[in-house]
Amino acid sequence: MDHILSKLIYRQTSYSSFEFFASGRVNCKFCLGSVELKKRQDLFTTAIYEMLSPSVDRVIIEIPLDYQLVNNFALIPKKRYSSIISDLTELPIITSSRGNLNELGIYAETAGIKAFLNECKFLETIEPYSHLIYFMYCSDQKSVSIHPSVIKLELIIPEKEGAKKGAQ
Repeated sequence: MDHILSKLIYRQTSYSSFEFFASGRVNCKFCLGSVELKKRQDLFTTAIYEMLSPSVDRVIIEIPLDYQLVNNFALIPKKRYSSIISDLTELPIITSSRGNLNELGIYAETAGIKAFLNECKFLETIEPYSHLIYFMYCSDQKSVSIHPSVIKLELIIPEKEGAKKGAQ
């Protein structure tokens, strides 16, 4: 495993942020990734910072697509909807269909998207991991990326208690 990690190309952008790049495939130009860790300068700062603005360690994956998306959709945990929607201002305007998958809210341009995600077993596949999804957004809007058509996924890196909870 160590030899794989030594070949991984990444760039440290700050003491708690890292970026990486992966080459593309058919219909997928490339993948941009980043790891955003909680700021952990010292015990005092961490305690104060977490009281004022709780945060989580996250992996952010952005995949620009070669084609224009026909419909936009988002998977957002219900408890984070109000904080995430402030960055995705077009989401309430373009989504007319809403649904739920346990902890996740499904926001889509049409009701057919939720039916398609069910039919291809996507929702069934991610359900056991829904507690790890910070948000997922497939969009042709430029609010989450500089690319015209993109899939953006933010995942939570669980802490030890969270990992045990998710595994049960």
